[in-house]
Amino acid sequence: MLIEFLFEEFPNWEDIGGRAIGDLQGESFYNPHIPGVVEALSNHGLIEESKGARAIFIEGKNIPFIVVKSDGGYNYASTDLAALWYRLNEEKAEWIIYLTDVGQQQHFEILSVLPDRLVGFQVMIICIPN
Repeated sequence: MLIEFLFEEFPNWEDIGGRAIGDLQGESFYNPHIPGVVEALSNHGLIEESKGARAIFIEGKNIPFIVVKSDGGYNYASTDLAALWYRLNEEKAEWIIYLTDVGQQQHFEILSVLPDRLVGFQVMIICIPN
C-alpha cells in the first residue's frame, strides 16, 4: 500500500529533486555484501560477541542489534546493514530516508546511528502509526 501511494504521489520517483534514486532491490540482492559489511563493522570495533551471537550495542538502547546469530546465520539486521552499506558506497547516496511503521522504530533507530559513527552520514527515520 505504501509503495503504491509513493508511486502515485511521485510518478517520477527516479528523479526526485534532480537526483537519481536507485533501483528498488529485493532484500536478497544485498546478501553477497553481508560478510564484508560485518567484517568492516568488526574492524571498526562496533561488533561484540554476546551469548554466541555477534551484536552491536548502542548506548541508551536496552537490546542488542544482532547481526550474526549464534548459529552463524544472518538476519534482518544483517540485510539492512548490507543494504545501507550498498546505498552509501555503491550508489553514493547523499541522503537516505526510511519510511517505516512504529513497530520497527527501535530497529531503524539503531540502524540510523551506525553510518554517523562510520562516515559522518545521517539517516532520517520516519515512523508512521499503524
